[in-house]
Amino acid sequence: MANIAFVTSHYLPENTAAAHRVASFIQATQQEHSVSVFALGEKGSSCQSTEMQADGLKIYWVAQPDFSGTNYYVRFVFELYFSLKLLRLYNSKSSDFDRTVLTIPYLPLLLLSPLIIDTTKVILDCRDLVWRYLELHSGVPGFVGRCFSRYVKRILDKFNHITTTNEFECIELESYTKKVKVTTVRNGISREKFNLIQRILESSRARNQNKTLKILCCGNVGRALYLRTALQAVAGSSDFEFHVLGKGNLSSELEKEFGCLENVYFHGKKDWEEVIHHYQNADLLYLQVHPSFSLSMPLRLIEYLATGKKILFAGSQRFHKSIYSLAGVEVCKALDVSDHRRLYEQLHKMRSPEKLHVQHLQLVDRQYIREDNAKTFLRVLRDSLSSNQLAKRNPQITDNLSIDQTT
Repeated sequence: MANIAFVTSHYLPENTAAAHRVASFIQATQQEHSVSVFALGEKGSSCQSTEMQADGLKIYWVAQPDFSGTNYYVRFVFELYFSLKLLRLYNSKSSDFDRTVLTIPYLPLLLLSPLIIDTTKVILDCRDLVWRYLELHSGVPGFVGRCFSRYVKRILDKFNHITTTNEFECIELESYTKKVKVTTVRNGISREKFNLIQRILESSRARNQNKTLKILCCGNVGRALYLRTALQAVAGSSDFEFHVLGKGNLSSELEKEFGCLENVYFHGKKDWEEVIHHYQNADLLYLQVHPSFSLSMPLRLIEYLATGKKILFAGSQRFHKSIYSLAGVEVCKALDVSDHRRLYEQLHKMRSPEKLHVQHLQLVDRQYIREDNAKTFLRVLRDSLSSNQLAKRNPQITDNLSIDQTT
C-alpha cells in the first residue's frame, strides 16, 4: 500500500465536473492505497477547519473568497495566490507521499508546481488545456497565452505521467513532450445517475403535442457555451420556447438582454430532481462549444446523450466527429445565428413523436461511465508506482512499462 496525495482546485461538496472527476479518482485509489487530499474550498464557502478526516481520507483545505471570474486578470491573480498557498501547504508534507496527483483546470497550479514541488513523483491530470484557450485570443490575452504555452511545453517533461480527458487533448499534449506518457482518461457520469435518468425518462416517454418546440440548455452560462447565438435565433418566435438551466460569468448580461422575451426562460441553478423534470419536458437539448474551446468534450453533452433525446449541437466537426455521426444529433455551425434559425425551423416543421435514441445510451455505457474510467486512472497509478519500484531495484532500468493510451 502506497501513500498517495491529490492536490486539486476543485473537490466535493462542490458540484462541478472537475470535482466529480477527481472524487472518482480518489474513490478508486482508496481501494488500494492510503489517500490524502489537498484542496481549495469552494469559492465563497467557509471551511470550518484546515484539516479534517472524512470517509477514510485526510483532507487539508485552503479557503478562498468568491472572486469574479468575468475579468480574466482579476481571476488569474486570485487563482495564482491561492494555488501558491495550496502548493506550499502540500509541500510542507510532501515527503510523506509516494505519488501525488495534481489536477487542473487552475492554470497557476501547473505553472507554479515545478518551482515549488518535486514533480518527478507527480501525475498531472490536465482536465482542460487552459493555455490553449488564451492563445486563440487577440491582443494581450493572446500574447499571454502564447507565453504560457511555451512555458508549459518546457515543463511537461518534468512530470511522471500525464492524463487528460479526450484523444484530441492527448495528441496535443504528446506533441509537447517526448519523455512522459500521456493517457486518455475520459470524463463521464456516474453509473447511478445514468441508471436514474433511464428509469425516470422511460416512465414519461409520451410527449405532449403542443405546437411550441421546447428547447433546453443546461450548463455553465459562460464563454464556452456562448448562448447569445441560440437566443438571438429564437428571439420573438412563438414557435419556440428556450429554457436555460445554470449560471455563469455571462448570466447577468444575457438575462438583461433576453430576459424580457416571452419565449426565453432563465431558471438559474437547479438541483438534480428539477433538472430531470426539465429533461422530461424538453423536445430538444441544445449545446454549443465555442471554437476557442473546441478541444474539450463537455460533460453536459454526455449527460444529454444519456437521456436518449434529440440533441442540437453546434461545435467543431473535426474534434467532435463521433457526436456528429450519431442518429438523433442535429448539427449546425457554431456562432452562426442564421444556421441556428434554419435548423430550429426545420425541426419544428418535421416534429414527430419522441423517439429513444438507443445508440446514444450505448455510447455513454461503453465509454463515459465515471467509475469505469476511474479504473483506467488506477492502472496509470499502478504503472507509475511499478516503474518506480523497478528503478529502485535496478537503476539501469528505465520506464519500460506500457499502458493502453486509448482506454
